[in-house]
Amino acid sequence: MNILIVKLSAIGDVIHTLPALAELRQRYPDADITWVVEEAAADLLTDHPHLDRVLISRRKTWLKNLRQGQLSAPLREMRAFLRELRDRPYDLVIDFHGLFKSAVIVLLSGGKRKLGYDSMQEGSGLFYNEKIPEVMGKHAVDRYLDFVRHLEGDGRETPCLAESPVFTIAFDGRRQRHRTVFQNELPEGETFAELGNHLPEARIGDFSGTLPPQHSARKDDCLSASARVSSLQRSEEAQGRKMSGVRREHDFQSSEGIEAVRRGDGTESGGGREAERRFVAINPVAFWKTKLWEDSKFAELGDRIRQELGIGVILTGGEAGPLERIKVRMKTAAFNLGGQTTLRELAALYRDASLVITTDSGPMHLAAAMGTPVVALFGPTDPARTGPYGGGHRIVRRALSCSPCFRKQCEAPRCMTEISVEEVFAAVKEILGK
Repeated sequence: MNILIVKLSAIGDVIHTLPALAELRQRYPDADITWVVEEAAADLLTDHPHLDRVLISRRKTWLKNLRQGQLSAPLREMRAFLRELRDRPYDLVIDFHGLFKSAVIVLLSGGKRKLGYDSMQEGSGLFYNEKIPEVMGKHAVDRYLDFVRHLEGDGRETPCLAESPVFTIAFDGRRQRHRTVFQNELPEGETFAELGNHLPEARIGDFSGTLPPQHSARKDDCLSASARVSSLQRSEEAQGRKMSGVRREHDFQSSEGIEAVRRGDGTESGGGREAERRFVAINPVAFWKTKLWEDSKFAELGDRIRQELGIGVILTGGEAGPLERIKVRMKTAAFNLGGQTTLRELAALYRDASLVITTDSGPMHLAAAMGTPVVALFGPTDPARTGPYGGGHRIVRRALSCSPCFRKQCEAPRCMTEISVEEVFAAVKEILGK
């Protein structure tokens, strides 16, 4: 059986689709599964144990080149992409994206069973021959799992899924990558010991796991989480899929489940993960200006974490410049890793953090997928729909009559500017038990 997944972007949306991928592999252990994704989020799917191949759509680059009058190269690449897309007959194509650009790929794939939402957003529903309702009141993770519920029940919408959604990402195998970067970033005279002496390293072959469930399944109807993992591992071995490490199920509220699920034998043993965490990661960036918090407040927050809690601070983001504006405002030292990590390296970093403080952005979802507690600052968007998935996180937001407005531009974004350093710091102390 050949299955095609279409989820092009963005980083958070691709992360939200990972539990549905895990369920598809469980339901179809012998299937050949292909995922079409755009460049920005492609690293999350590299070496993924549930996928047979990843096709990267360079749509934005192609359009940019065409607008600049460069015809030969983008047209050649587009033809090559189309040939690879259509090189096998797909029995099932699922459009998790639900926009015109993704629906076109569904059509071009030539798949038999074309499954998508019935929302007709941008006319996408015209391209499917099978549809399910899109319930916008649900979190995105659960909306995407609705596709698998539909397939599990052959149209009867059975809820029989794993008790805890599984987020799987293959880490980069660069053991000393982060420590080398941190050593270069250390201010003169400062030592690792002063930052807690426990900085992260990417771990070869490690995979992330589950968060506390948002929904439950009846154990008499469904396999337990550990049994499902064992079954999946057996199916992978039967197909010759080599896993270089272990699959973990993270629940930071209870370390006892980590080793048990990793072994898949159902026994309990302590994980001790909290003892290893000695730094806080701050992700202050977002694509929408209305999601941003003031640099001065992030700087003050970082100083209070260092001075009052004695924990190291690491700034993360796609570029160094925006983070440097915060770093220079701080009275204490912080690491600026802007632009120095791949997505999978960032996943490894967040996995070892005590917690992540972040705006509503892709890195927020990456931290939650790693099982790391999140303090999330929300303004124009709705945390019920796109907040950090699972339990144990803290949402800091203003309950204004105009929020959530989902606006990318606002002359007076009170929903963010009225969030105080004190209330964010209080949420940090609550999670850390200080």
